[in-house]
Parts: sequence; structure tokens; C-alpha cells
Amino acid sequence: MSRGAALWRWFRPRQRPADGRRGPKQYLVLRGRCVLDHALAALLGHPAIRGAVVAVAADDLRWRDCEHAREPRVRWVTGGAERCHSS
Repeated sequence: MSRGAALWRWFRPRQRPADGRRGPKQYLVLRGRCVLDHALAALLGHPAIRGAVVAVAADDLRWRDCEHAREPRVRWVTGGAERCHSS
């Protein structure tokens, strides 16, 4: 088994949209947690980090299912039309 195949088997999408796509990578599940939760846990676990700001699309409500959705140190904001417009 290739390394990529071995890593891929840990990814499990929470939901598959009707058109068959897997959806945004930040919501793919890796070892029981979505990728976004892994990233936030690593950031917030560092003593020098006091908080994080996560920009999501206006129509993206999936972030509400994340473990860190109600974490007081995480601020959720609506992102811009393109990544470079989010601040």
C-alpha cells in the first residue's frame, strides 16, 4: 500500500453532497475529528496562542458542528468572496 493510500484511508467525509463531491477539506474527518478541529486544537494548545479567528463562507453552516464551535477563544467571521478578501 502506498503512503498516500495509507493516509487516505483515515479520511472519512461526514456527509457527501448530492452531486457526489466530498465537500471542503476542512470538514473531512481524520481519526475521528474534522481537519478544522485538529488545526484549532493544535493552535489553542500552544501557550503563546490566546485565540483564533476562522473565516467561513456566508452560506457555510457546517462549522457549527465543529468541536470548537462554542470555544470562547475562537471567533467565527464571514469571509470575503475570495480568500484574499477575508480579514
